Amino acid sequence: MIGLVVGCFLSPAVYLVFKTSAPDIGFADSAYPIAYAPAYIGVGHIALEGFSALPKYATTMGGVLFAVAFFAAPVKDYVIFRFVKSKNARKYIEDFWPNWMVMGLYAYLGPGDYMLPLAIGWIGCEIWKKSSKHSASKYQYIVGAAVIVGVTIWGIPQCILGLADVDSP
Repeated sequence: MIGLVVGCFLSPAVYLVFKTSAPDIGFADSAYPIAYAPAYIGVGHIALEGFSALPKYATTMGGVLFAVAFFAAPVKDYVIFRFVKSKNARKYIEDFWPNWMVMGLYAYLGPGDYMLPLAIGWIGCEIWKKSSKHSASKYQYIVGAAVIVGVTIWGIPQCILGLADVDSP
């Protein structure tokens, strides 16, 4: 929670410091070229315009979803410690109660480039844990890294097909 609040204030402050010191930061011909900077600069300019730049119900939806995410963890803890007596049921609820803050990852990552492989990887990891807990705990990080690398490896032919004006599958 503290990190969220600090990030909400520090990120715009750092952006404004860099924007005043180097107005062309992030562009290809600047002193500090960054690949994704033009997109983030565009988002920053929209943010500087205030809430009026957002769609009609964006602030209402954002506020409601923030409140749900903020209060979901204490509600989970209350439900588990107040009503659940069995350790197995407690573990089941802790594993499958959704983490609302992580659900916002999709909005940050953009289209489903990473979400489908991450979901398939998570399901595979859960099945792997059920069948062989020892080998799963030993190798799950290596397999997870391989899934992410596999997604980026698919990005290479996808870029080549995009340059050839062919829609990739």
